[in-house]
Amino acid sequence: MLPVYPNLQAFKNAKISQQHLRKIFTEVLAALDFPKITHEVLPPELLTKYSLPERTPAFVQMHHPDSPESNERARLRLIYEELFFLQLRFAVERNRVEALGQQGIKFDVSSLGTPGIANVSADTRTPILDTRLSLIHQVVSKLPYTLTKAQRRVLGEIAADMSKSDRRTPMHRLVQGDVGSGKTIVALLAMLCAVENGYQTAFMAPTEVLAKQHFNTISDLLKDLPIKVSLLIGGQSKKLRSEILRELAGGHTNIIIGTHALLEENVQVEKLGMIVADEQHKFGVAQRKILMEKYKDAPPDVLIMTATPIPRTLALTLYQDLDVSTIDELPAGRKQITTRIVMPSGQRELFKHIREVIRRGEQVYIVYPQLEKSEKKDVKTATNAYEVFKEKIFPDLKVGLIHGKLKSEEKQAVMLAFHGKKLDILVATSVIEVGIDVANATLMIIGNAERFGLAQLHQLRGRVGRGGKASECILVPSEKLEPKADETVASDDIADRTAAMERLRVIERTTNGFEIAKADLALRGPGDFLGTQQSGVLKLKLADIVRDETIVQQAANDTEELMKKDPQLRMKEHQATRQELLRLYQQRESFLEVG
Repeated sequence: MLPVYPNLQAFKNAKISQQHLRKIFTEVLAALDFPKITHEVLPPELLTKYSLPERTPAFVQMHHPDSPESNERARLRLIYEELFFLQLRFAVERNRVEALGQQGIKFDVSSLGTPGIANVSADTRTPILDTRLSLIHQVVSKLPYTLTKAQRRVLGEIAADMSKSDRRTPMHRLVQGDVGSGKTIVALLAMLCAVENGYQTAFMAPTEVLAKQHFNTISDLLKDLPIKVSLLIGGQSKKLRSEILRELAGGHTNIIIGTHALLEENVQVEKLGMIVADEQHKFGVAQRKILMEKYKDAPPDVLIMTATPIPRTLALTLYQDLDVSTIDELPAGRKQITTRIVMPSGQRELFKHIREVIRRGEQVYIVYPQLEKSEKKDVKTATNAYEVFKEKIFPDLKVGLIHGKLKSEEKQAVMLAFHGKKLDILVATSVIEVGIDVANATLMIIGNAERFGLAQLHQLRGRVGRGGKASECILVPSEKLEPKADETVASDDIADRTAAMERLRVIERTTNGFEIAKADLALRGPGDFLGTQQSGVLKLKLADIVRDETIVQQAANDTEELMKKDPQLRMKEHQATRQELLRLYQQRESFLEVG
């Protein structure tokens, strides 16, 4: 059996072949004091439990196996080790939070009970100001639709968390669901339950534009009800901001909506019962610790929402400290968005199609990707396209432009103009990935589409289809992806083209966010799938959290048991595990100190 090493470009440039690499590693293994360098780091009880080889033999068998079986055992051992220390980090962080010993709030959730919600529909309207009914039932009765089974199921899971008799820690739940699955109304009903119990609630959005949209949506749903909703964002006058903060601190505001700035020290809420974070991937243990320290007497429940569906194994790995609920059903009557790929040579017909859509009284998004290294170039690309569309292709139509360099109030003005049908076409960068819902926008065109991630393409596509009209998303690849007659192309370029087109075909053939998330995860790996925020957590060398789902679960269970037995890893047999954990995550000894 011969090892095969990664065929890295640096090795090619140095003319180092597989034979050279094998010789190098043979000499390295022989020359180093290998047992000393590769001392055992896993708890001995786990080596025995799974009959795993020790670390030194595992390394040797990875490079020079005695048999296929010994190589596989060594590989499994090192995979388990990676996943064990990843889960151990989460277990320690959870243990630190739980050791604060703070009691969560026990809510009366009778008005949030799933049967009660299920029995109220648009067909059996209840008078809005009937004080005999809960706020929740009055809001549900105003909805122009009936809650889906998935929404009612998730509400039941939230209700169970909020009413636990053992409220040793607050609720920490992630609600994931596809674009348009109705996460916001679920979060609002949970917040209203906290309000009915005499508590205030906070709703955090990732951008000010989205915070304003949530404020408008929630205010509209709660009009005529005795609920005070306030918006706290940048750009407000000093007088208005002071008034909002004063009412919040005095307990007069029921729901405060804003950005991540709601966690800042100067924002004080008299009686915070729940905080909802929309698309806040970084709202993890550290942020919850801020809340627990800020509201020591009664830390609030936390509900995190994401429209980027995460496969179960990835959710378990990233959010093991959260309970996960999934809304896997779209509301009845929601029309499917048709998606197709149009090559650059077909743009003339595409422009005709845009005119047909606008002639029907509908609106169009045209989106360009954001360049990672130079936002200036990105803006210039969008600006140039805007000028071409406005002056040459659609001079008779109303064309607008939005990009990341605009000031917040300028972005807001453009989006409001588009929302108010004062623009036919909105040329944009990916800044509209989360933004104001425009029900009349039925066509999304994405240029240079292969430069977006699959999850981002799916999110952008979700900007159309927000109303009851049939909607469409058209993906236009770069010109370099369109084969030309008699063109000579290098084999590497052909492979790159094929891979890029296959990614676009994933979006073309399905609107199921979970299928897209799995494909994206398989193509890009977990670090890139979630973006740079999580890449430091998931730099795995051998483990694959999708393929190794069983081991992920085993490692999660084992680290939980270890924390119960030896929460600070003080026992003699766990000293090596302790030191390896601190080394891997560059932590001080205090990381393991609790209480």
